[in-house]
Amino acid sequence: MNPAESPLVNSYTQALYSAALERGVLDEIAGQARDVHSLMQAQPRFRAFLGAPNISRAEKERVLTVMLKDSFHPLFLSLMRLLIRRGRLLIVRRVLRNMEFFHDRHHDIYQAIIITAVELGADERKRMQDRLERHLNLNLKISWRTDPSVVGGVRFLCGDILIDRTISDQLFRLRSDMLRAKVY
Repeated sequence: MNPAESPLVNSYTQALYSAALERGVLDEIAGQARDVHSLMQAQPRFRAFLGAPNISRAEKERVLTVMLKDSFHPLFLSLMRLLIRRGRLLIVRRVLRNMEFFHDRHHDIYQAIIITAVELGADERKRMQDRLERHLNLNLKISWRTDPSVVGGVRFLCGDILIDRTISDQLFRLRSDMLRAKVY
């Protein structure tokens, strides 16, 4: 289960994950979930179609079936049709994204975020990832982000692990210490 997701999203994802694992098609289904999630991100018209209240669920299901039936696994198509039939279109993208979490955990890969003030080069990223993987004994899939407000240094988040070595955090701690200090 993904503790960052709702029980409803986790239950649909768990059902898809378990069925895909049982049939030996987990990697294929996870790839298809990633593809459709990307399509929904890139195509606002597709999202609008799925969310349109004036188009019946039956019509949405028919169009989706025609679109996906030749290139997508029947198991994946069944989930999409079920979500449409039950009127769960608001959680489709979350279920698809959550499938990546389940797939990664199955392969002992942990999603992480690294935030720096400036963009790091490929060599720096590789060295940092290798060092973190050795230190934490984890396989990491890292999303790299930049945020000028960290001023400098690195903030690492992975599950309930937070390593904050940013200048902004050090300044915050210094300020807190100074406010607590007694002045004579």
